[in-house]
Amino acid sequence: MEDELQEEIFDYLKTAQEDDLEVAFTHFEGEFTHEELQLMRIQFLSDLGN
Repeated sequence: MEDELQEEIFDYLKTAQEDDLEVAFTHFEGEFTHEELQLMRIQFLSDLGN
């Protein structure tokens, strides 16, 4: 996935009111698959933990 797209998801995750992938999927209007969002969420949480 391109860096710009990853940043777009990270920015969303930083400001999201809910930790719900369905809400994120709806927010991005299907631009990303559920799997892509789930992987980026894992990466986001991993980066925050380190």
